[in-house]
Amino acid sequence: MANVTQTTNFSYNYADGLNAADKAAAIAHANALAATCEDDLVVLESMFGVSGGFGPTNRVTIVIDTIAGLGDNFGYRGDNKINIVPFTGASDGDAATRAVFVAEMAEILMDYRNQKTGVTTWVAGNSMGEALSTVCEATLHPEGYYTATVNGGYGVRIDQWLNSPRADWVNHNENTDRNFVSFGCGILFIYYLQSQLGFSLHDIITKAGNTLAKTYTNLTGNADGWTPFITSLNSHFPVGTPFNPVSDNLYPFPNLATFYSPNKITCGYSSMTLISIDKPAKAEVIIQLASDDPALVTVPFTVTIPIGSMVTSVLVQTTAIPLPFSPKFVNIHASYAGKSLPTSVEVVPPAVSKVVLSPDTVVSGDSSIAIVTLDHPSKSGPVLVDLMSAAPGFATVPAQLTIPENHPSWFVIISTPQIQVPFITAHAEIWASYSGTSAYATLTVEPKIIAGILHSLSVLPATVQGGSVSHGTVILVQAVPTDTVVGLAAVEPGTHFPLPGSESSVATVPPSVTIPAGQISAGFLITTKRLLPSTSRKATIIAGAVVTKYVELTVTG
Repeated sequence: MANVTQTTNFSYNYADGLNAADKAAAIAHANALAATCEDDLVVLESMFGVSGGFGPTNRVTIVIDTIAGLGDNFGYRGDNKINIVPFTGASDGDAATRAVFVAEMAEILMDYRNQKTGVTTWVAGNSMGEALSTVCEATLHPEGYYTATVNGGYGVRIDQWLNSPRADWVNHNENTDRNFVSFGCGILFIYYLQSQLGFSLHDIITKAGNTLAKTYTNLTGNADGWTPFITSLNSHFPVGTPFNPVSDNLYPFPNLATFYSPNKITCGYSSMTLISIDKPAKAEVIIQLASDDPALVTVPFTVTIPIGSMVTSVLVQTTAIPLPFSPKFVNIHASYAGKSLPTSVEVVPPAVSKVVLSPDTVVSGDSSIAIVTLDHPSKSGPVLVDLMSAAPGFATVPAQLTIPENHPSWFVIISTPQIQVPFITAHAEIWASYSGTSAYATLTVEPKIIAGILHSLSVLPATVQGGSVSHGTVILVQAVPTDTVVGLAAVEPGTHFPLPGSESSVATVPPSVTIPAGQISAGFLITTKRLLPSTSRKATIIAGAVVTKYVELTVTG
């Protein structure tokens, strides 16, 4: 045996006869241990409530040797010796060596504590003692404990018991430290005491009985530790379902948090929704689902939230039922560990999603096609859509449109009347409605005969002294692509049509004014005659283009 180094309480060595690779690994790991062992011993002694068992004349001998198992020890005063394998070639060999050291040192401290107190509680060679040593190494060096590549593929060690019938190794110990089933139960129960019930490892160790059940009683004052432990565990992770935990410590258990309601679902179609838990899953979380009306709404029997996640998706499927119908609401339920969360599913018939016109602008007398589209094709019979035109004098549609089953859309003809006089461009909203949903598009109807239509006539000023001029302005409803000739006249008050002899005696206008193509207005001059002082006369100014407009002008003396 060759010595590498030593500290106050430990001597670090490797076995004679190691090959070059094992020797190099052993030296490296021995030096890594020397950097942490003393600190680890302080923590372990605090946890075990004992100290002073070692020193310069009673060092623990650590030997890195290929003939060892993963790690073993000879107990307190049994040479105080720990054997550890070299972990040759492992990139995380230092971490694994430190974890094994803690496990073996914890077992030496079990012997030391039993000798010092005179009461045998933790025994290194049984399932209870192996469980504690495993918890100690995972607590102090989780990076080495959970590294499967160097721990012989162990990593998590509760899975064999978790995936077994779950025998009671809380009220009983098995007199071996080699059975992963028995000490796996013990590991999880210690974490139950620590992470679920809130006891420190110091209290768990120092107040222990000779079984984990008696330890529970010493800590809580209650007689039965197994029942609440196994009942809670089985409700969260049922027996018979394979689990793949990523940690030996499953506590605290996750709980259902939210069951989100899906969007409206068209009958015969499906939608996804989400279920969440309140903390990341350390093993698969299997949630049961149920529907209050499985004939209309179905969900999977179970869904699983993956390890490390807090959420999973749920496929909600609905059945196609005869149309039309009012929206139906069905509750679905998510259940886990005795808690149930409901959410509501709204099942609806297909909805009108849009109306498209082709073309969307027509000349009076021409037709257009209205294409009505549903959000989902019907899977149970035709859809009878109600149609309406908001301007039936310019565009007409049938009262209903039938969209066949399995078709997303259908069309109808929009007709417009033959209007033989100029009119203002019309806009007709074409509405489609079904079961409380609707959409529309606007059809533009342009006149067949294009002519400027007079919108307004104004004069400024409206009162003028005789001999002066006033300015008239004519404005069209809209610009047109041809010149618009607006007829003008100035007549005596009370006259509504320029007849011979009705001409105004005080005002004169040109016979017409032209508004150029593309323009919307034009101006003209109104000339007036002089009047005697303190007298006034009125004249009516007339302008006409399809429609006639009138305005009054006052002439003063």
